[in-house]
Amino acid sequence: SVRRQSGVSPASVRRQSGVSPAKAIGIEKFHASVQFGLTYSHIGIRCAIARSAADIDAFAAIAEPRRRELLGAVATGDDGCDVSWLVEKLGWPQPQVSKHLGVLRKVGLVSVERKGRHRMYRLNGDELRTVYEWVKAYERFWDHQLHRVKARAEKLQRESTRNVGPRSS
Repeated sequence: SVRRQSGVSPASVRRQSGVSPAKAIGIEKFHASVQFGLTYSHIGIRCAIARSAADIDAFAAIAEPRRRELLGAVATGDDGCDVSWLVEKLGWPQPQVSKHLGVLRKVGLVSVERKGRHRMYRLNGDELRTVYEWVKAYERFWDHQLHRVKARAEKLQRESTRNVGPRSS
């Protein structure tokens, strides 16, 4: 009857470890861990605690590589794109596409509009502005590196042209 906040029940702990959690850590500690949602790491059972959708922002949303890939696919759709088109383009299962679109929609990176039976998703560039403004502050670092690479390539080209030069027979 007692369930942990993370969704792991004492019964599942027993199935995974073969030992009652109450026996493994003592009854008082067990009740405290159930109340506060602690893990049983000392007996090898850990639970991943997912981030709440309420505290996610654009930075956290695009930290996931698959969401960045999904954003790129949504950006290629001129009049928006529906889930079935994204599933076909990306080759992902439909629930995965829908899940990531839901996260992107919650933070405002994509907008959705109903067209008949379809939901058309579009990139919302205004919401990406905060990410752009933050990244722009670091542009000088990669700009500097590109100039150095270009200068070195030009120098190597000049040296190789000088060494080849016209040959006399």
